Amino acid sequence: MADLHSTGSDNEGFDSREDADFIREKIVRPPLTKRQVAKRCLIDAGFGVLFGVSAAVALCAAKPVVESAFGRHEKKTPIAFSEDNPGEGTLSGESASEEENPSASDAAAQAAQESAEQAQQEKIDEAAAKAVEKYRSSSDYAFAVEEVMRTAARDADAGIVTVSPADATNDIFGNPVSIEKAYAGAVIAKTERELLILTDLDAVKDTSSVTVTFGTGDSAQAVLKGKDALMEMAVISIDPSALRPQTVGTLKVLEPGNSYAVQKGDMIVAAGAPIGRVHAVDYGSVALTEDSVIIPDGTIRALHSSCSCNYEKGTFLINREGKLVGFSSPLQGPRDGENGSVFCGISEYKQTLEKMSNGVRVPWFGAYYQNVTEMMQENGAPEGVYITEVVNGSPAYAAGIQSGDVIVGAGKKIIARRTDLQDTLSRTESGSELSITAMRPGRDGYSKLSFKVTIGER
Repeated sequence: MADLHSTGSDNEGFDSREDADFIREKIVRPPLTKRQVAKRCLIDAGFGVLFGVSAAVALCAAKPVVESAFGRHEKKTPIAFSEDNPGEGTLSGESASEEENPSASDAAAQAAQESAEQAQQEKIDEAAAKAVEKYRSSSDYAFAVEEVMRTAARDADAGIVTVSPADATNDIFGNPVSIEKAYAGAVIAKTERELLILTDLDAVKDTSSVTVTFGTGDSAQAVLKGKDALMEMAVISIDPSALRPQTVGTLKVLEPGNSYAVQKGDMIVAAGAPIGRVHAVDYGSVALTEDSVIIPDGTIRALHSSCSCNYEKGTFLINREGKLVGFSSPLQGPRDGENGSVFCGISEYKQTLEKMSNGVRVPWFGAYYQNVTEMMQENGAPEGVYITEVVNGSPAYAAGIQSGDVIVGAGKKIIARRTDLQDTLSRTESGSELSITAMRPGRDGYSKLSFKVTIGER
């Protein structure tokens, strides 16, 4: 019994360092064999593949959601319209000014273009001549011309859409009422990502939404790409994926053509809303072409026609090749005592149209100007651009430029002709500051002045 309760050296030996050494020994696993190493590598690789596939599947599944939430940022194809030669199509008594002629560096390219267009026109004239030979009487000839124009009008109408702004208002009882109007629009470009439509500015101004309706009955919501308050025009865009393939496939693009080639006596189609109703058409002839009509910040070529025209709903002038060569604008209408309609040629408007189509703001200077004539120079005026009128409230007006000033410099460029100033203004971004050097007449001759003009937006 005494042994069981003993506290002697036998029990104390359990706590000694020698008897507890085995507890402090580090247990080391035996090294892996080559087969075990290979097996573990295969397992790790398998998990890597599994996680990679899972991540790829998750990314593919999440991509549409992310694109829908934040929008796609793919680079869109920029819209560009061909440049035209102002010298084409002019008749005796309707000559273009010297400054409108192409430079020598462009002569070869322009000659090739003219040759190609002339060859195409000869084919058209030859086909028309053969068709006319089949008709002997004048009545048969008239019917043939009528059929040609009817076909041209039908083809032009295939590129016209109805643009409807919807504005919400309240009736006398406070109930919301939707007011809808209809404007004509012309499809001017088509890409995989968007359809671009030229329409009246009133169709998109002060509205909550804009709906575009096509001839097939399909409709889609539009977004504003660019606007021009001076000419009261706008470019809107819709996503073609919102339309049936049938609608997109049968849609005609009224590509901007060469309005410099339009001559007096040409047969022409007025599409859009020439009588105030969309999808109405009319056809007639060009009665007169008027070159270099001065408007603020530039010039246009006015096309006088016997066709009907509605300046509020939108009317577009289409040539026999099916290209857009003119459009109606409240800025340019018939003068008092004149009959017929006046359209703005599209060629001089292509630069502005290109900016609007690409979402670039159109710069605004705000002055009427012309070249200093030889007679003015003989009376002491310097070479440059003569300001005939400054638009009230415009950037030029705010900077202090006055009628009678002669602009001789803009930025770092010497201004000798109005095309120099037009080119400088078209390359200047809205919101930026442009240095203008001008000569102002006084009692002791012309004095040099400098202005800082903050370019606005049309």
